[in-house]
Amino acid sequence: MNRSLVAVASPSKSRERRSWDRMPGESNKGFSAFCTFRDLGIERTYQCVADQLQKSGALIRRWAARWNWKNRALDFDEYVDKEMERAMLSRRNRLRRRALDIADELDQKVAEAVGLLKVGRVVKVEGQADQAELTITPTDIVRLLQISQQIQKDILGDPLEDRVAEVHLHFTPYDTSLPVPVNGVEPPLIDGDDEDGNDSGTGGN
Repeated sequence: MNRSLVAVASPSKSRERRSWDRMPGESNKGFSAFCTFRDLGIERTYQCVADQLQKSGALIRRWAARWNWKNRALDFDEYVDKEMERAMLSRRNRLRRRALDIADELDQKVAEAVGLLKVGRVVKVEGQADQAELTITPTDIVRLLQISQQIQKDILGDPLEDRVAEVHLHFTPYDTSLPVPVNGVEPPLIDGDDEDGNDSGTGGN
């Protein structure tokens, strides 16, 4: 996406103000300087802005600090990246659809060609019944079969790639001396034991 195509004017009332738009109270010159800084991309520095606009570096740094140039420029970078990603995704989808359309047309033409493919012929012998004989060799037949299987594999996938997950469960024997919860409620502790299993009685040390 061409960064120069992004509008630098104040946002319209129809959308929410974004951080890289002109801020309330920001002067025209100050905002124009920020736009210069913003559009420099990874090469942006305050000194580059000062040189391009022929202004003092101190003034540019003062504007940058007051109007939070760095964070606003980072927000703009993130926005541009997302827009670029969205545009690339849209382009890839269009190319995929176009490729599928072309593939459909090729499939139709291949099917028509296969229908016209002659693999045998009728031989007429005087005094005998018509006989059929192949016009292709056994090697050609094997090759056609391999091509057909490869096409099906490419479309449907390799059945050998299907795997059945084998799950092993390991059970730890349950200590039958422990109280068993009833309806999700732990039974009361035995007198003299706290929740950590420590003796809480008042006996002597």
